[in-house]
Amino acid sequence: MKIKTRYNLTFTLLSSTIILFFAVTIYFLAAKNREKEYFSILKSEAIIKGNLYADEAITSSHIQDIYRQQENKNNLINVAIYDVNRHLLYQDQPITIPQDSIQSVWNSLQKNKNFKNKNKNKNKNKNKTKYSIGFPFQYDDKEYFIIASGQDIYGHQEMYQLRITLVIIALSAIILLYVLGHFLSKRLVRPIIEMSEEINKITAAHLDLRLKPLKHKDELNQLGEKFNLMLDRLENSFGAQKEFVAHISHELRTPLAAMITDLELAMDYNRTDKEYRDTIKRSLDDAKKIVTLSNNLLDLAKANYEPQEIGYMPVRVDEILLEAYQEIQTSHNKYSIQIEFETENSDDHLITVMGNPYLLKVACKNLIENACKFSENHKCIIKISDTPKMVKVAFMDTGMGISDEELDHIFTTFYRGKNQTHYSGYGIGLPLTKKILHQHNGKIKVETKLGSGSTFTLSIPHLSNI
Repeated sequence: MKIKTRYNLTFTLLSSTIILFFAVTIYFLAAKNREKEYFSILKSEAIIKGNLYADEAITSSHIQDIYRQQENKNNLINVAIYDVNRHLLYQDQPITIPQDSIQSVWNSLQKNKNFKNKNKNKNKNKNKTKYSIGFPFQYDDKEYFIIASGQDIYGHQEMYQLRITLVIIALSAIILLYVLGHFLSKRLVRPIIEMSEEINKITAAHLDLRLKPLKHKDELNQLGEKFNLMLDRLENSFGAQKEFVAHISHELRTPLAAMITDLELAMDYNRTDKEYRDTIKRSLDDAKKIVTLSNNLLDLAKANYEPQEIGYMPVRVDEILLEAYQEIQTSHNKYSIQIEFETENSDDHLITVMGNPYLLKVACKNLIENACKFSENHKCIIKISDTPKMVKVAFMDTGMGISDEELDHIFTTFYRGKNQTHYSGYGIGLPLTKKILHQHNGKIKVETKLGSGSTFTLSIPHLSNI
């Protein structure tokens, strides 16, 4: 079922329920008021005839003549007058009261209480209701009991007309609401249809297209804005992916081409053992570069995981640094690494963070290797400190520093500065480190001066602040 049809049916159903509720309520209240009004008419008629009989201004036969000469024979009110001993003194015509109610009637009257009775008499042609009322009546120190009964034919006709009127009005209103709901639903759904048509135009080749803002700043407009933001992220992601593939193709092409060339030359000509060894060494170096690049790319992919997909646990920062130190010493025995604690405290929570050990170790190794690689003495000084909220780790080198022009791009993936001809690398380490810090709610700060080296400071919330 289309949303337009569902909305129209829901709107019509709810509106019809409200209309029917008010129609039934109006009819019920009108019926109650008419019933109350007819009981008042019965009592007024009974009092008039009681006064005429007790005053003896006219005889009982004259009162009966008046009763019989009334124009509306179907709406006659019958009155009967009794004394205190239940002797019938006057009646227009015999009053029929259900036998099971007679005793309760006289019990109520003798206790000076009124009684009211409504008896429905159903037959094949029509449903007639007979109303009866009784009450004590006093005139010149004489006490009587008066009972009056009758059928409210006029009121029944009025209620019948009211029913017909309410049914016609309710049905007309429901039909009108359905028609109005149809046009209203079309108007409400129109922006969705327009948005759907615009979305169909957006493809992988046209990610630059965006949804037009709506005139009314409602929820649909907010949805369109959110969709445009999602398209911005997708476009950036696609762009980064294309750039990523282009850089990977370029970085892999060079070592692979060199390996293929060396191996082809080695196969085509007879060479000495030393030449073969040199060829194998060059191919091995190229293979190591490919492995290093692959590992960096895998680490970069892990750093892009959603936070809930990464396993976190309490980790001591100094232990992470020691593990990174040991791994770097294994592969680069010429690198010198010095670790210092700027503050002394006995609270382990101040140097413990909630994080992923592997990713944090990768971030630290990147900064240590960069510091040692760009320093002439291949030395990195690491200083650990803490604040009330953060644990800080500073990685200091004595290299050439970073220019202001390059400083704005060092965290861009695959970006390499002017020193790329002197130092090997792929431009992945620093962007990877920043992503890892972001995953751990941390940040990285760079302080540098040309000719005096650089300091990269990591700040991560420690357990005392979590």
